Amino acid sequence: MLRFLLSLILVTAAVAQCTESYGTQRGEFTTWSSFHVGGNGHMFGFAEDRSLTLTGIRYGWKIGEWDRWSGMTLRYTPEIIPVAYLRDKVLVSNGQPTVIDQFDPTIPTRKQWVYGGGANPVGLQLNFRKGKRIQPLWDVEGGFLYFRRPVLAANGSQFQFTIASGPGAQIFFTPRTALIIGYHYHHLSNANISNRNPGTDTNQLYFSFSLFR
Repeated sequence: MLRFLLSLILVTAAVAQCTESYGTQRGEFTTWSSFHVGGNGHMFGFAEDRSLTLTGIRYGWKIGEWDRWSGMTLRYTPEIIPVAYLRDKVLVSNGQPTVIDQFDPTIPTRKQWVYGGGANPVGLQLNFRKGKRIQPLWDVEGGFLYFRRPVLAANGSQFQFTIASGPGAQIFFTPRTALIIGYHYHHLSNANISNRNPGTDTNQLYFSFSLFR
């Protein structure tokens, strides 16, 4: 009898684990960081040899879910970015940001980190395999960053618009805690609000930790 009860408990626990749903709660609080990998892209931006490191927080709301394609969940995910560091390129002679060395490599330049911050008021994250422990996803976000000085070009601006998108995977430790590993193609430019707008594209690898409620 004891052996039967133990077997029943183990089977019940196994079934409960298999049927447990992950990340089905409405709210999701997330902290995340991203950093540049590889070279710069040229889909939208022109400035080369730049890198960007970001840290932010967000609170996402579930705004839709569907059962098709193994189940999908759509969340609205606005973000605040208190830490942004752009590794810019400046002239040795006067410390002004520049892209002129891309035309004349003999002009001496050096790297300089510039601090900024901002927000992404626009954000959407679409998860596949709703309720499963591992959920592939695709997200897109848009917003702005404001730096301590003009960046990318001498006649550029401190204010820069941003847009980023890419795939990832959300891996759940428990039904309410999860890690995301993902990639973003990230574009930064001022949309011609100043005399110069070279823009820059970076390949971002990001990690995040989420608590669902």
